[in-house]
Amino acid sequence: MVPGRYQELTIEALRVGTYHLFCAEFCGTDHARMGGQIIALESRDYADWLARQPNAGDLASQGAALFRALGCSGCHGIGGSVRAPPLEGLYGKPVPLSDGSTVTADDRYLRDSILQPDRQIVAGYEPKMPSFADRVSEDELFALIAYIKSLANRESLR
Repeated sequence: MVPGRYQELTIEALRVGTYHLFCAEFCGTDHARMGGQIIALESRDYADWLARQPNAGDLASQGAALFRALGCSGCHGIGGSVRAPPLEGLYGKPVPLSDGSTVTADDRYLRDSILQPDRQIVAGYEPKMPSFADRVSEDELFALIAYIKSLANRESLR
């Protein structure tokens, strides 16, 4: 795992228990501290744990409020004052970039676009978006991304 980057990994635990994770590749000064754990539960215990977790809709609602508070809706919202890519229906779709390449609008792309907006410019748009690297926390990033994901099934009205 690299801080600030999304990685996906599927693990199937065959027995209930706690499994320790260790970094398997030297990747930085705190390499020895990189670890974690996977807790495998019985189905019933997992269902109980899951029921106690915050609703994904709650996170998307928090992201929507943050989206407005940060002024994102002024550019990306319907009737925005600056011409910016619409976010409705974006998640999971291909995004053509100004360099001729195409990327998929996944969690990593959204995160990078919020923190490093000049890295991958959407074709047909000018690079006007400011970086939010020092303005949002990791938790706020998750909320913003949850909100954008919640727009995945909506059609753009622009």
